[in-house]
Amino acid sequence: MTRTKRMTAAVLTLVLLLNFAGCGAKNALFDQVSGAGKFAAESLTIYEEKGSFAAEPKTVRDAKQAEEIFGALKAVTLGEVVKTDDKYTRYIFTFADASGSKMSFTLREDGCVVLGGKTYDALGTDTVFEAAGIDPDEETAESKTEASSEASNAQTEPEVTPEPEVTVTPEPTAEPTPEATYTLVDYDGGVFTM
Repeated sequence: MTRTKRMTAAVLTLVLLLNFAGCGAKNALFDQVSGAGKFAAESLTIYEEKGSFAAEPKTVRDAKQAEEIFGALKAVTLGEVVKTDDKYTRYIFTFADASGSKMSFTLREDGCVVLGGKTYDALGTDTVFEAAGIDPDEETAESKTEASSEASNAQTEPEVTPEPEVTVTPEPTAEPTPEATYTLVDYDGGVFTM
């Protein structure tokens, strides 16, 4: 039994050493994206999409602000894979460097990251949204567009009030006929009588 205890202790020590050496599971966003650590963002375009709706892209040409948002992405860590759902607004951050190379990251309004066709629960996306000046809890551009469209329709269409109905009773044109008189007769058919 002492040999089993020694083997267990050795394995646990090895696992701990590998974790402290950084050989454990890599869950930082930049560990999953090739070349992200060496990328120098010069500009940024942010696309907002929900379902089939796409808002007008926002462009950040200030290299310092683009680098600040890119830096906020470095702190994002990925968690478990979650269900992909189109009901959430997606923000696609497309960075460009001085050479024109581009790198894109997709974050959802609920704090998830879409990467390689999978959606991950993530930590730190709120910092990215804050650095980009985006409030995912605010109405999306799609709902703002719908609301303004409804408001403009309400303002341009005058309110129509229905006119009261007028009923006309025609005056009689002919003399009424006198009531007819009928004589009733009893009938006995054997099975029934009338």
